[in-house]
Amino acid sequence: MKRTLLVTSLIAFLSINNLFGQSVQWADTVLGFSSEFVYDKYPGQYLAGQILGKPNMVSALKANPSAWAPAKENNPNGEWIRVGFSQPQYVQQVFINEIFNPGAITAVFLEDVDGNSHQVYANSTPGRIEEWRLLTIKMERSSYLVAGLKIELSTSVVTGFNQIDAIGIIDSPEPFLLSINVDPITSKLVIEPERLDAINSLTDDLCPVVSPDGKTLYFTRQDHPDNINNKQDIWQADIGENNEISNVQHMDAPLNTAENNTLCSISPDGQRALVLNVFNDDGSVSRGVSMSKKTASGWGKPIGQKIDNFVNVSNYGEYCLSNSGNILLMTVQRKESIGNKDIFVSFKKGENEWTEPVSLGPDVNTANSELAPFLAADNRTLYYSTAGWPGYGNSDIFVTRRIGDSWTEWTEPQNLGPYLNTPNFDSYYTLSANGEYIYFSSIREGGKGKTDIYRAKLPNSLKPNPVVLVYGEVTNKKTGEPLGTNIIYYSLKTGNRVGEAIADPQSGAYKIVLPAGDSYGFSALKEKFLPVSLSIDLSDLNEYSEVKKDLFLVPIEQGASIVMNNIYFDLDKSTLKKESYNELDQLIQIIKQNTDITIEIAGHTDDTGSDDYNLKLSGDRANAVVNYLKSSNISANQLKAVGYGETKPMVDNNSDANREKNRRVEFKVLSIQN
Repeated sequence: MKRTLLVTSLIAFLSINNLFGQSVQWADTVLGFSSEFVYDKYPGQYLAGQILGKPNMVSALKANPSAWAPAKENNPNGEWIRVGFSQPQYVQQVFINEIFNPGAITAVFLEDVDGNSHQVYANSTPGRIEEWRLLTIKMERSSYLVAGLKIELSTSVVTGFNQIDAIGIIDSPEPFLLSINVDPITSKLVIEPERLDAINSLTDDLCPVVSPDGKTLYFTRQDHPDNINNKQDIWQADIGENNEISNVQHMDAPLNTAENNTLCSISPDGQRALVLNVFNDDGSVSRGVSMSKKTASGWGKPIGQKIDNFVNVSNYGEYCLSNSGNILLMTVQRKESIGNKDIFVSFKKGENEWTEPVSLGPDVNTANSELAPFLAADNRTLYYSTAGWPGYGNSDIFVTRRIGDSWTEWTEPQNLGPYLNTPNFDSYYTLSANGEYIYFSSIREGGKGKTDIYRAKLPNSLKPNPVVLVYGEVTNKKTGEPLGTNIIYYSLKTGNRVGEAIADPQSGAYKIVLPAGDSYGFSALKEKFLPVSLSIDLSDLNEYSEVKKDLFLVPIEQGASIVMNNIYFDLDKSTLKKESYNELDQLIQIIKQNTDITIEIAGHTDDTGSDDYNLKLSGDRANAVVNYLKSSNISANQLKAVGYGETKPMVDNNSDANREKNRRVEFKVLSIQN
């Protein structure tokens, strides 16, 4: 939902009653104003344009940057503002959301399409009233179409800054209710968060990060006596089969240093950690984020991530790495920010290199400070904290979902409700890939320390889309020894690479998380081995699941062969589908790295059809693969295409599943030059 605004734009989302098919029309244009407060530090806050769109607040105990404030307190000359409505309409009620120091309004005028002014409200004795009010002006239905509205205020009578959040009109006499945008199912549930005293201390416990497999919890302790320098350090704990927490321990260097340290994200394979700050050679830190990779001896030195045109003028920033490792969310203050810190996204462009940050836009960001973004495993569902949308307290947690392929169009942010949010601070939301439990930081009555970590079962209505956690081991097929190697996974529908993982160098264990709605291929790659590929179809996935897929790499030696599992042809044809290109491109790399090998590309069919037909089809398909390889300057002397038809089945052709296995293309090493 976006509008073109004269001054600035901010769209807030609120659950608002529709009245007999009528809905409130909120002002969408600033036509003029007496003054506006300009905050040099955060130039987008408090401006006249913040009055536009739906209400941002249902109450306020202090000034809010997501509402209009005049330039001065107690202006003896008063203040005024004029707004416009893009759809002129008849009016029976006017709504003015006064969120801070209300009671200063002395007059309200409606303006018709011809520019005539009609006074509909007058107050000769303005004065301070309750902390917040939705001023409702009821009237006989106007005989004219309303295109604008003007408000006059006596700001010297109500001391302090006077703020108005939104102005609306409606052609209905029925009562109107403002309410926080909470999922209707969630609003009826009683959710009782569990305070995790096994990890909470007497100091601040912040920034929980649960591993995608739900077995490890990382968190930050502030000013704890066991920290290196009584600042912020990273801790971790194990989560058992029955969700019990144990083995709480302080993490060692290099992730913890004498500076402030926080773990932002952990990859599904547990081999990469995104940590706050850039670690300089002299021991100091600078703004940004770093990546540490596990080695055989522990965590490696964090490497600073190079983000094109990276700017953060705020002293604070939070970061979140997607499970795929290709998407980086951050809360930073830039010139494009609406107000304070906004959420931006960057995309991986190379090893430790990222594109210039792009704002998620006004569907998500507000004039307030956004913080602690968490992108769920489905790469579509975003949880974050802000005081910029209607909530229950200081900073609430909201959820929004990405629309289509865009990163600037999102659904209306929903408040997670009064049990997960409190009148105090609530933030740093994280959940595992199965979406069962949420972990978050909160200041609550009866807490163990200052800020504590809690968890709660998440209602289905607030969960992300389902994913599959694929896990297994990568081993040498010949010797059985585990192999540490890279695993890439890609969409078979688009051919685009989705992400990558690292198999543990000690055990060969790997884990990847694949969102629903696509078919994926994934491959283990290691020098001096033939790559092995598998695929999985998640087009119709409707619930979380875990799938074991072991990967067996074959050493490159004479006679070694693999089945090319992700090679696809049109039905009864030899035309390669684009879904095949990723695996073929991997083979091209292997052949170019091993120019001394000669290989056979063998086509095979099942027993359906005549022998002659199958022999020709298998040969044509083998030739299609060879021609693709030759198109990348692979020498024809290294390649041999053979069609075997139905003569070499892997299994008996006694079922559709077995016939599918027999329809294959194989890659075989014929010889290696000495």
